[in-house]
Amino acid sequence: MDTLKQITLGDGRTVEVAAKRYQAWDSFVRAYKDNIFAGDAGDGALSFFISQMTFLEETTFKRQYIPTQAEDLVPMDFRGGDHITSVTYRVSDATGIGRRKAAGSTQVHTADVAYTLKTFPVVPGEQGYQYNTEELRQSAYLRIPLNEDRMVESVEAYRRHINQVALYGEAELTGLFNNATVSHTAVSPFTGGWASATATPNTILSDVNLAINKVWTASGFNDWPTHCVAPPAAYQALVGTQLPHTNTSILKFLLENNLCAQNGRPFQIVAGYGLDNGATYNATGASQTAGSGGGYTRAVYYVKNPLRVVMEIPLPQRFLAPQLVNFDVKVPGEYKYSGVEVRYPSSMLYQDGV
Repeated sequence: MDTLKQITLGDGRTVEVAAKRYQAWDSFVRAYKDNIFAGDAGDGALSFFISQMTFLEETTFKRQYIPTQAEDLVPMDFRGGDHITSVTYRVSDATGIGRRKAAGSTQVHTADVAYTLKTFPVVPGEQGYQYNTEELRQSAYLRIPLNEDRMVESVEAYRRHINQVALYGEAELTGLFNNATVSHTAVSPFTGGWASATATPNTILSDVNLAINKVWTASGFNDWPTHCVAPPAAYQALVGTQLPHTNTSILKFLLENNLCAQNGRPFQIVAGYGLDNGATYNATGASQTAGSGGGYTRAVYYVKNPLRVVMEIPLPQRFLAPQLVNFDVKVPGEYKYSGVEVRYPSSMLYQDGV
C-alpha cells in the first residue's frame, strides 16, 4: 500500500495524497518549469508520466452486433455424427377408411401405407484463429499467457454464421424466416401494420387469430402454433400500446384472448430481428425475408418442436491441433450444418404486412 503525504493546497487546506503519485507529479512540474522536457528524451519522459497518470479500465468494450436468436427460436439436433453428408427421414401416408358392412358380404377392405424418403444436405463450415511467431516468442519470454480473445471471437463467429443460416438460409439451405414451402398471407387490409396509427386492438387481435386459425385448419386441426415471431416495431407497438381506459397492454390482451389460449394451448409472441421492412442485416446486403418485398414486414407462426421444425448440426465447432504455416500458427476450426427443415409446411405460416 502506498504511503500518504500531507500537503497544503493554495486555499490553505491540508490534505493527504499518495506519496509516490505526488512525487511523480511534483517532479514533472519542476522539470516543466526548468524546460527539461526537450527532444526525444523529453517526449519519452512525458509519455511515461502520462501513462502513470491515467487509469486503465479492466473491461474491454467490444463492438456490439445484433444478438443471435437461432438457439431460442429453432430446435437443433446434434445427434447425426460428424461423418454424415446428408439427413434422410421417412414420410408416410395411409389410405383406407372403414365402411358399413353389407349384409351377407364377406369382403374386407384393407388399409395400406405408402412411404417415401426425403433427404436434405449437410454442408461443412470453417472458422479458426491464429497467432504469429513473434507473439508466441513474446508470450514465452514475458511468461504472459496468449490472449484468448481470438479464440472467443472465433466461437462467436461460428455462432453468428449458424444464426444467419438458421433464420435466413444460405444458397440451397432454407431458413426459419424465408422457407419457400411455407404459405403466407397478409394482414387485414384495414390494419396497415400493427405499429401504424390505423391499427386497433381489435384489428390486431383479428390478424393474430386469423393466422392461428389458418395454421390450425391447414394442419387438419392437428397443430396449434406455439410461437409468433413478430417484427421489432410491431412487437414494440404491442407492448407499448394500452387498451383504451385500461392499464392493459395489447400484448397482454392478445396472450389472454387468442384461439390458442382459449383452447388451453401455449402461445408466445416474441420479437424477431430482421423481420421489419425488408431490413438487410446479413453480410451480403440481400433481403432477409422472401416474399416481403415492397417494404412489407413479416410475422412467423410455427410450432417450436423438432418434430415440426429442426436444424441439424451433426458437428458443432471443433478446433484441430495448431499448425505452423510459415510465420503463423493457425488453429483451424470446422463444423457441419444444415438448413432449417420444415417437416410439416402446413403447420407454419408467414403473415406479411404486420
